[in-house]
Amino acid sequence: METARFSGWDDELAPRHIDVGAAPVVVSPVTGSDHISRIVWARDQHVSPLKWCLTRLVEHLEPTITATQIKEALPDSDQLDELGFANTMANLGYSVKELKLAADDIDRRLLPCLFIAANGMTCVLLAKDPSGGDSSDVLAFNGSTGVTGPLSQISGASSLPGRAFVVRKTGFETKQHRTSSSNSRAETTWFGSVVGRFSGLLWQLLIIGFLLNAVAVASPLFLMVVYDRVIATQNTEHLPMLAFGVSLAIVSEYSLRVLRTRILSWLTARIHYIVGTEIFTRLVELPPSVSRQITVTAQLARMRSFESVRDFFSGPIFVSALELPSVVIAICVLMFFSPLLAAVPVVVALLFTCLFFGLRRFVSRTMKVAASNASVAQKFCVETFQELEDIRSTGLADVWKSKYRDISGRDSTAQAHLQFLGAIGENLSYTLSIIAGIAVLVLGVNLVWAGEITAGMLVASMILIWRAVSPFYALCSLVPRFEQFRHSVAQIHKLQELASEEETRDARARLPTVRGDITFDNVTIRFSKDAGAVFLGLNAAIKAGEIVAVTGAVSSGKSTLLNLVLAISTPQIGKILIDGVNVHQLTARDLRRQIGYVSQTAGAYPGTIAENLLTAKPEATDHELWQALEHAGATGLVRSLPNGLHQSLNVAARRRIHVDLFYRIALARIFLQDPKIVLIDEMPSVVLNAGVQAVLSNYLIESRGKRTVIFVTQRTDHMRLADQIIGLRHGRLPIVGTLEKVLGLRPTATQSASTTPLRSNGPAVNLDDLRT
Repeated sequence: METARFSGWDDELAPRHIDVGAAPVVVSPVTGSDHISRIVWARDQHVSPLKWCLTRLVEHLEPTITATQIKEALPDSDQLDELGFANTMANLGYSVKELKLAADDIDRRLLPCLFIAANGMTCVLLAKDPSGGDSSDVLAFNGSTGVTGPLSQISGASSLPGRAFVVRKTGFETKQHRTSSSNSRAETTWFGSVVGRFSGLLWQLLIIGFLLNAVAVASPLFLMVVYDRVIATQNTEHLPMLAFGVSLAIVSEYSLRVLRTRILSWLTARIHYIVGTEIFTRLVELPPSVSRQITVTAQLARMRSFESVRDFFSGPIFVSALELPSVVIAICVLMFFSPLLAAVPVVVALLFTCLFFGLRRFVSRTMKVAASNASVAQKFCVETFQELEDIRSTGLADVWKSKYRDISGRDSTAQAHLQFLGAIGENLSYTLSIIAGIAVLVLGVNLVWAGEITAGMLVASMILIWRAVSPFYALCSLVPRFEQFRHSVAQIHKLQELASEEETRDARARLPTVRGDITFDNVTIRFSKDAGAVFLGLNAAIKAGEIVAVTGAVSSGKSTLLNLVLAISTPQIGKILIDGVNVHQLTARDLRRQIGYVSQTAGAYPGTIAENLLTAKPEATDHELWQALEHAGATGLVRSLPNGLHQSLNVAARRRIHVDLFYRIALARIFLQDPKIVLIDEMPSVVLNAGVQAVLSNYLIESRGKRTVIFVTQRTDHMRLADQIIGLRHGRLPIVGTLEKVLGLRPTATQSASTTPLRSNGPAVNLDDLRT
């Protein structure tokens, strides 16, 4: 929380004390150094003024933000424009509103904000004189020169017209303020809050729709006048004026439709972006215990669900829904002609409403069956291609073909039933429209014969009835698409109701700097409530700078132990302390950023080798990247690649690259990051024999006393480099101590085939026989 009092410019420039859950941190948002800005744009050859202003604005808004958080929010493109600025701020949890005004006219309550002057100067307006003095005294940061000072001095003008991009915090886009739809259902759903952001545009669309229908009335009225005043009387005196009027109406209708199309296109793109990124972010941030239970097929299905949301806003259903309120215009005109004619669209609208809700019931039920069958078919295909080699080698190809025919048949039948219902809705809607037209025609003819309306009114009434009925016709003929949209929104809400990892942990504490002390206090872990313990009662005290080896048989929990330190897995009993603080009281993302980790697979991230390394240190130069690769023994391998440091590590490239390079890249990331805690999972023998063993051994020797390293191994030569060893035994108490204590085994008559022997210079030993 802020404790500074702003009584003048000196106070405005004073540091602020921010409580971050640990010791107070003093920051200077206005006059502080541009350290974070230089880190974010360290590898950018040409940093635009907008980029400098973006980072300076974010630093002022959130003094505790890190360079990595800003980089994660940036768009993929190297170029940053105004739209990219708005998207970046949205990723950070801020909405942006553009105002056209002079810099000295902006209200101080809207500061800080981005300001782009009419002369092209880009700056950040930071503060105004709070004492109410000269309104031109605006403290600003010039993105071109990097100078902070009064705007009149850094711009050379007392009044500077331009555009101000005002930012404000939004509630639902940040984890700190995000509320799941289950908690806020009494107020609004998550999707409703997203759409609510564009309430101004929605009102504009409604007004445009009303104006469109009002202007559209000109065409039938023109025909009415032509029939009654021109054709009936054979007098063309007023025809040029009528033609001019209807031409003006046609041009106005065209202009309004173009304007509505532009607004709808932008609205659709924004909602598609927000919903899509939120779904992806939510899936990534799910707790590991939940994400492991969700198959790849289910996650892809959720990612595709927001496509129906995009199609809804860009399709005819949304436009028809916007035009529904304007139907009253056509009814009012018909009422002016004859109350009997106006009764026709009212009755037909009631019939359309009954048809819409009646179809929805059947379509909704059928869609659930179709979605379930489609999910089963997709899951079967994914699993088949994953195990294709085994299916072929075991001669089960014909069996799998037969299974797919059955699954595909059920899916096709459900889809056919759904399409049949859609066709019924379309045909019934068309029938009701025809009935409405015939009813108006019959009633109108009788009214003409009775002398209550003219022939021109009858012609106009036929056009108006189609305009009044068309929105209902579109809605009822597209019930399946409407239900698909509702189903997608329901899936999005279910996803939002799942608590993220941070929300589940409810952790707020942070360690500004990790020393490296790790304590396992009576830790017991099991994979499920019904399963037996993987290991139980682990007690180990690891001091900062110690090297610890973890060994054990297959499925004894070696990788799980590393996950406990990373707060990915949670022990059923006991706790893990880092520097005396329970890891589940620490913010998971902040904790993991301070821990180096090499996984058992050491897969590369999508991107180039340089981009993989920069995940550890975003501000690293190419020289530092090559140094890290040299320490990992990967310089020669990388230089031999066609693009060197910028070689893409896509799927095709990975097949041509030896597996040990990926482990060397993972080690190089640790060299760059230089964390106080390093976790290294067991590496395959083929990788160690390719030269990584020497790199790992040298790193362990060099790390003693500097950083805490926990590594998984079954090699005694590596264990001898450790200060202590943790020997894990499935379902039993681990042994913690020296190499001699862990390997002090009694000889056994036989060895179980399920156990993994420990490789050493002597005979193999059985890890299940570790003495208690």
